[in-house]
Amino acid sequence: MATKNNSSIFLIAIVVAVTSGAIVSLQGFVDGSLTDASGSPLVGTLVSYVGTIIALPLWALLTGKFPSLWRLLREESQWWWYCIGFLGVPLVLATSWGVVLAGVAVASVASVAGQTITGLILDSRGLGIPRPIPLTPLRILAAVISLAGLSLALIGSNGIAPWLLLGVGVAIFLGGSGLAGLQAGMGFVTGRSNNALAAGLASALGGTVLVLIITVVSWLSGSLDSITLPADPLLYLGGPLGAIVVTAAAWCVRPLGTFRLSLSVVCGQMAAAMVLDAISGMPLPWTTIAACVGVAIGLLIAVSKPQQKRKTHV
Repeated sequence: MATKNNSSIFLIAIVVAVTSGAIVSLQGFVDGSLTDASGSPLVGTLVSYVGTIIALPLWALLTGKFPSLWRLLREESQWWWYCIGFLGVPLVLATSWGVVLAGVAVASVASVAGQTITGLILDSRGLGIPRPIPLTPLRILAAVISLAGLSLALIGSNGIAPWLLLGVGVAIFLGGSGLAGLQAGMGFVTGRSNNALAAGLASALGGTVLVLIITVVSWLSGSLDSITLPADPLLYLGGPLGAIVVTAAAWCVRPLGTFRLSLSVVCGQMAAAMVLDAISGMPLPWTTIAACVGVAIGLLIAVSKPQQKRKTHV
């Protein structure tokens, strides 16, 4: 019975993670529109973070979970719960900088490479999950196929200076590694607190503080003098969408591990991005479709479990 329940939770976690990936794509569209309207990716990031830390307590209040959430954070939380949120900020900053210089394809491949490779290492060490997941040839194959498929998106990304490509790639790779660490850290907090909402909120609070400090420093240096905050309320939905994503990640990482979680989110993210592009009338290159298929195949390999040989008695 316990094995059946574990299998059900595993499948639910896959569905939730893929769905959260689709929400990540929608959040990226909203945050990108806010960045264009405000003139600063840093301001767009801060608004999104603030929206997340508002949305999570509001959701807890509406569901009647706020008293237990507040008591848990006030009485049991540790300072490092909040510091885990710092790990997600480098990817946001590196991507905002790297996309402009090297393009979306390069940034996507570098980010996913950082997440998957680091995820394999963290899972093998048992960080953020109930027990270690061995680094098997099947898991390595899943990572290779996913990255090979995603690398097809690099076709057509010409005209980039090699030194610039390397610098952007390394920066975003490290940012992706930080995101994998964030997911594992939230899984660890979820295991300690038995509350994914608390893990997500603590992480979001820590990330907000760091982004706020960076924003204040940029403002004092005069880098944010020309920004404007748009009046369209739809451009501020990135925060609530982020609240869903961060809570889903905090819960899904326990049954899936960081590696499977990363692949699931990327798969959902790419599929939703293609749908959004199709709706907006943008062409879908074969490389984009092939990249999504490659990630999906990698995910299927990653979630498959090798059948155990039955013992025969003579």
